[in-house]
Amino acid sequence: MAAPLAITRAALFKYAAEAAYLIVASRFPKCGFQANVFDNELWDGYNRRAVRSFREQPLQTIVKIIQLARILACIVVAGMVTAAANGQVVSQNIVGYVNLTLDPGTNFIANQFDNGEGNTLDTLFTQTSGSTGGPIPEGTMFTELNSTTGQFLPVSTYDSVNGWSINYALTYGEGAMLIAPTLCTNTFVGNVLVGDPGINPPAQPFIPPLITGSGLMFLSCVDPIGDATFYDVIGRNPQNGEWVTMLNPQTQVYTTTTFEDGAWNNGTPELNVGESALYFLEPAPEPSVACLGAVGLLAMALRRQFGAKFG
Repeated sequence: MAAPLAITRAALFKYAAEAAYLIVASRFPKCGFQANVFDNELWDGYNRRAVRSFREQPLQTIVKIIQLARILACIVVAGMVTAAANGQVVSQNIVGYVNLTLDPGTNFIANQFDNGEGNTLDTLFTQTSGSTGGPIPEGTMFTELNSTTGQFLPVSTYDSVNGWSINYALTYGEGAMLIAPTLCTNTFVGNVLVGDPGINPPAQPFIPPLITGSGLMFLSCVDPIGDATFYDVIGRNPQNGEWVTMLNPQTQVYTTTTFEDGAWNNGTPELNVGESALYFLEPAPEPSVACLGAVGLLAMALRRQFGAKFG
């Protein structure tokens, strides 16, 4: 019989961690982990690295791996439960969810997940989508802003028999106003937007898309990140005269802060996960005459230098 393969402490923890995630994915399919995260390539690699070692290790070593895997799995599940209870996002492979508390009265909300069903109101807010706060209450109202006219769209009202009177959609980067008759919690779940795959792949830091329009807009951060700044939402730094209006849903108090002389006059605007705000944006600055002149001179110099060679 061949001698048992040596297994280091690092390998022990690695095998146990992989086994723990397999345990979580198989036993908690709705926890926010995708089953296809553990694809054939990973599973084959796991077999190549681990199965031979497992089979040829003493029983005591195998027991240690299984025990450690169970402990790690319990830690993962406990972390997910804590995050869900605190309304935080749990994600793996850009899939996640958030439990968003909707206070009685007006709420400025955002949906930062793609549910694969068009992100319509009938799929985002239903009688069963509510979490700890129960189902979406009868008479809940919803509206969005038409950024072209600067006016709010006709109000959509929810009832448990017919659903929403107007089945609007709410997707990445958009904001909306939801008026709840009573306290409730809604669960948003789906894929997280990474951005342009050629510019912002999953392994890279978040790069917000640039908002090029101007005027009044109802916006949110496209990704579910906490304390999202003006740059995270708009994709550029603020200009003088631009302002943001936020709402505290618990106190129903609105706060407007304006960017003047390089600073915000009433606090720096930051958005929580699932939160949106009203943004007033100035037109994008035009290139200065000096800048255009410099570009022209540079083009002429390049033409003189390379014109004979490539002309």
